[in-house]
Amino acid sequence: MNGCNFAGPNSLSIKENDSAEFRVEITGKPKPTVKWSLNGRELSPSLDSNIIIKSFDEVYTLKIEKANVKHAGEVVVTAENSAGMIGKEVVLKVEPDLMKPVFKTHLIDRSVNEGEPLRWDVSIERPYKGVTVKWFLNGKELTSSENVQISDDGEGKYHVTISEAKPEMTGTLVVKATNSCGTSESHASVEVKPFACKPEITRPPQDHIVEENETVKFSAIVTGKPTPTVSWYMDGKKLENNTEIGVKFDESTGKTSIKIFQAKLSDSGKKITLKVENTQGQVEANAMLTVNKKSEPPSIVSEMKSRQVNEGETVSFSVKVTGYPPPEVTWFHNGEPIVPDGYVQTFCTKKRNDQIID
Repeated sequence: MNGCNFAGPNSLSIKENDSAEFRVEITGKPKPTVKWSLNGRELSPSLDSNIIIKSFDEVYTLKIEKANVKHAGEVVVTAENSAGMIGKEVVLKVEPDLMKPVFKTHLIDRSVNEGEPLRWDVSIERPYKGVTVKWFLNGKELTSSENVQISDDGEGKYHVTISEAKPEMTGTLVVKATNSCGTSESHASVEVKPFACKPEITRPPQDHIVEENETVKFSAIVTGKPTPTVSWYMDGKKLENNTEIGVKFDESTGKTSIKIFQAKLSDSGKKITLKVENTQGQVEANAMLTVNKKSEPPSIVSEMKSRQVNEGETVSFSVKVTGYPPPEVTWFHNGEPIVPDGYVQTFCTKKRNDQIID
């Protein structure tokens, strides 16, 4: 009976996906039991399909097929019989087989409401060393800020968080992982739904009284999300921009107005309606337009004629007078106002003013 003696194995350095074979010759009586371990864990073909363990006479072999970086480390072979136990340590180095990064988990499409947070996580396959990860939203690189947090969590895991999503972020998010061998990308669509509220007319249009041919302006201020559409109507007929009408709406301020450049008498008494509508609802407000005839000073356009009659006969005088509002007409005789009585009558028609004296 004697102890065990070793010849081999030797440390190895291989490239990833190559095979590593350790060979050792062990002598001893009685025949020893030989075990292999890697980084403190006993190796067994039943636990790792890459492991092949063989023995022939006094020669023992450990073969690791298609080794990867997780197989790198300390390889220990031990031999034990009734005379004792002995072991030997060697090192296996596995040089990564560099290739461009490969994503294990990809970006996922997201849809949120305005103001809600957004987060994406990705992970890449080994090797992690030498990999640079960048994030892009709608073609613009994201950098850490008050609203954006970018993190390298280690072990090939990365994430980006947006604290408050904004509608203008709707589009495409891209993450790029780059090393000396190339770049890989992952894409996701981003939808940020704008905060929605029904429209409101915060300052409604007011009634207006103007003279004919004057310009009149009705104005209002509206709000709502999404930005509402604004329409103006006169007695139910929609008003559009033309040479007689001017319609304006400033979406940034919510100010809207309509101008009627030459108000007509026929428009007097008509109802002006503002209708505001978006996906959340509709609201309207009304105002009245009054158009008065333009003022005119009194004018005698047809003068009365001198009369010669016999005593006791009836005589009449008439004049044609214009003016707006309709003027008051007073008749005089020898400088004194004429007061209608049983002998004198005065009357007015639409076209003239008459006086009859019996």
